[in-house]
Amino acid sequence: MALALIVRPGADSVSPAICRLTASSALLLPTSGQFHMATWLDRSGNRLLVLLLWGSCWGIGGDRAWGFNPEHLRQLFATNQCEGCDLSGADLSGQRMSYANLSGADLRGANLSGANLESVLAWRANLAGANLTGANLEDATLSRANLQGVNLRSATLEDCDLDGTDLAGVDLSGVDLSKVSFNGANLTEAKLMGADLSWAELNQANLTNADLTGAILFGADLNGANLTGAKLDGANIDGAEMAGVIGYGGPLPKEGPAILIQEQQNSAEGDRLLEQGVNLLGQGRLPEAQATWEQALGIYRRDRDGAGAAVTMAQLAMVTFQRGQLDQAIDWGFQALNLARQERSASAESVALGIIGNVHYERADYLKALEFYQQRLQASAGGPFYHAALIDRAKGAIAIGDYATGMIDSLEVLNDPLQTATPVRRLGALITMVQGLIGAGDYAQARRYLNEARQNLKGVSNRLWEPEFWQLSSALDLNQGNFAAAIAAAEKAWEIAPSPRLKYAAQRSIGLAQAAQGNWGAAIKSYEAALNIAQTVNDRRGQVEVLSDLGLALHQSGDLNRAASVLTQASEGWDELVKTFIGEDYFKVGFIELQTQVNQRLQDVYLAQNRPEQALVVSEQGRSRVFLDLMMGKLAAQGRLANPDSAVSVESIQATARSQRATLVIYAVQQEDSTTYCSIYSKSCQLTTAKPQTSALNPPPPDKVNIWVVSPEGQIHFRRGQLPQAENQPHPLPLNDLVGRSRSKVTFQQLPSLRQLHSLLIEPIADLLPKEPSDRVVFIPQGTLFLVPFAALRNPDGQYLIQNHTLSVSPSIRVLALASSQLPPLSAGQAQPPRGPALVVGNPTMPQIPDRNLGDQERSLAPLPGASLEARAIAQLLNTQPLEGAAATETAVTARMEESQIIHLATHGLLDDYFGEGVIPAVPGALALAPSPNPEGDDQDGFLTTEEILNLKLKAQLVVLSACDTGRGRLTSDGAIGLSRAFIVAGAPSTVVSLWAVPDQPTSELMLTFYREFLKSGDRAAALRAAMLDTQQRHPDPVNWAAFSLVGAAR
Repeated sequence: MALALIVRPGADSVSPAICRLTASSALLLPTSGQFHMATWLDRSGNRLLVLLLWGSCWGIGGDRAWGFNPEHLRQLFATNQCEGCDLSGADLSGQRMSYANLSGADLRGANLSGANLESVLAWRANLAGANLTGANLEDATLSRANLQGVNLRSATLEDCDLDGTDLAGVDLSGVDLSKVSFNGANLTEAKLMGADLSWAELNQANLTNADLTGAILFGADLNGANLTGAKLDGANIDGAEMAGVIGYGGPLPKEGPAILIQEQQNSAEGDRLLEQGVNLLGQGRLPEAQATWEQALGIYRRDRDGAGAAVTMAQLAMVTFQRGQLDQAIDWGFQALNLARQERSASAESVALGIIGNVHYERADYLKALEFYQQRLQASAGGPFYHAALIDRAKGAIAIGDYATGMIDSLEVLNDPLQTATPVRRLGALITMVQGLIGAGDYAQARRYLNEARQNLKGVSNRLWEPEFWQLSSALDLNQGNFAAAIAAAEKAWEIAPSPRLKYAAQRSIGLAQAAQGNWGAAIKSYEAALNIAQTVNDRRGQVEVLSDLGLALHQSGDLNRAASVLTQASEGWDELVKTFIGEDYFKVGFIELQTQVNQRLQDVYLAQNRPEQALVVSEQGRSRVFLDLMMGKLAAQGRLANPDSAVSVESIQATARSQRATLVIYAVQQEDSTTYCSIYSKSCQLTTAKPQTSALNPPPPDKVNIWVVSPEGQIHFRRGQLPQAENQPHPLPLNDLVGRSRSKVTFQQLPSLRQLHSLLIEPIADLLPKEPSDRVVFIPQGTLFLVPFAALRNPDGQYLIQNHTLSVSPSIRVLALASSQLPPLSAGQAQPPRGPALVVGNPTMPQIPDRNLGDQERSLAPLPGASLEARAIAQLLNTQPLEGAAATETAVTARMEESQIIHLATHGLLDDYFGEGVIPAVPGALALAPSPNPEGDDQDGFLTTEEILNLKLKAQLVVLSACDTGRGRLTSDGAIGLSRAFIVAGAPSTVVSLWAVPDQPTSELMLTFYREFLKSGDRAAALRAAMLDTQQRHPDPVNWAAFSLVGAAR
């Protein structure tokens, strides 16, 4: 059933957990009186519509409706008392609420998974539809509570009071219900096969037609119970009290105490069966192992042996997982986990956590899997399962794109100085090491470790790692162009794969290899088979991955209509997955890399159908997704989000062009996608390409660029640019190389590159650009084009682009509109310069960084004496005092940032490689400031990182980063993720950044001219153009004036 949810987070102090729907889909942003709308999928695949309002949280959907009051939730957390409270739909997963009073509370649809509800009083509480997976209800009172639709199988229920509850048809087979009180409860047609009801209270309970086959009712109170039609085959009723039982004609129970003493003497039988099951598992006889462990569990429960029962439950979780019975596996896993923690059985706890994590991993819920793997690693420290826990965390980290952590964990197992890793675990570490290396793009090393894994396979019989080995072999063969070998390896993986996830991966690999050979018909069939598997197990990521592959194959085979339909499904699916992982920016960026490939394929289909406007909509949908979400969230939290609708349409694009009174130029690099493949282990398609070999006789196809131009009147035109033949070269340079040359020491020696880029990017649309130099042009690049110095592009007549046009850049059309909405309104139709305090920083005392040339010894960054002169002159213009030297600490600077209207920072801008080998933060980049004398944390170390900037709440109308490389960042298909965008997200509508280090004298001159012009007109783009042209007169080389770029709002 599709579910609509209306959520109203309260004031800024409301906990983010209040309005979470599931553990992995969270609403993190409180609002103040504004609507904000979003959609995503819940764990069952239902689409959720979310409106963020004010006051309290409400939910509606089909025949259900719920809403909770945040004040009641605060009351619960503050006092542990919430009698009669409205907590419906609230996310209370993992909360500790022991001894809380929830009598009469409305908890419909609440998420209580993993919550500690020990000794909770919830008499007559309404828990219909609540999620109690893994909850601890030991000694809780739920008498006469409404438990309709609640799954209690994996909850801990020992000594729980369920008197008078309606549990008709409930499935509690195999569950530990010892000492649970069911007096007067309705258990009609309940499934209680093999359940442990020893010492349970079932006085006056209605068990009509209940199935109690094999149940343990030892010592239970069945006085007055109705057993009409109940199945009691093999049930143990010894010691039970059965006075006044209705509908029972079987043998009377034996005396309790004597039987108890006799059974306690047989505890060794459970141990024997437990060991027998282990032997059967090693022989691959999984059904027999499961049956044997079920017998052992019955004996342990009969003997009240909690430790033995916990270990056996963990084994049952393992065997049901290996048999692909994921629902049963996670049920057994949670039962084992709860009991293991009660019994302090570290081994059983470790195994249970691993199985629960594995179930989430198989379902492609990688963040949740990693959460349990982390718990397992903590629980396994110093124990026999430590290496197994490291391998689990490695595969979980790799699945979310954290390859460094995955490989570090793998190497810890492989390089154990005590060599305690078993052959199976060493094999597992080799496999995860290969996965990480493939994800990181190091295929030569991946092959080396895979060959070592092959040698280890010979001495290890392990049905889980062997199919992983063949799947990885297929992925490497595919990448290296060995398509027949890739198909053969994938077929081997398919034959022995024990789980749907591995069968899906093998089938998809076969399709990718067939597509690489141009066998589109066979590839389509393979993709459809893989899609069927992914749909069967509700693997949402797998579905959208293979839908993307299928869409490409359909396009290549000529079925454009179906290709468009399939790729639209894939694009929408990625959109939902990105929202599922809200708040996990590293993971979101990785997902968006894959989503962008889908959008590019859909663009190609629309262009093949001669639908360029729809192709533009798709192109815009894939741009700046992470930063757009962050911007909207921060503005909503501050009550500054005027229009929460971020949907893209032809009409919204045209409206932005009209409101900006500017010509929008949108670029999309067209890649030769028919030979591009995404590894299932990699989050970045560009890392795993299998392209034909090129040479002077077989040159690569020239790069093409799709270009859309939207006029200030809203007219949309489409053109395509292609690189011309370069002089003295056999074929055109790749676009990345050309852009690199254009900005590498941009001097007159690089003029050929600047002319080539003009030919590619400007000449196809020259007739569509405005004729008046004062009319504004906003470039919206993609990928490497973010690094193009547009101002310096040179036409055949020798004129630079800045001479004929007023330029700015934006990451996307939506970011442009959102940033511009934060500008103050025009006064008499004219822009006004900001009024208020300014912050100017120049040449701070530099912090120290590791120097790889000195063996990572620390050295100070070089001082910037020219920046001091620049800062003093600009501070005089802005009527303020600059912060210089030791006074420009990170603490002092950030304290003034949030109150300043203009921020000017003349210091070093740092990129990823300043932070050490392999250390790449989710959002890279930092500004160098003075460290505090005695730094106590990252906020005082002298590095103002991009992530720290994102947490600021800026009022500034303009931020100028007069530093080297501040316009750069980690290039993804979401854009150049770095410092410039971070300031826009933090609240500044415009930033001026540089693409390379500019000499001191021209920088100072350019900046002084810029501020003089800006303070007169308030027009950022016009002021920057005037400053560039003025500087060019005295310093004509482009290196001296062309590096600076205006990003965001232009006026």
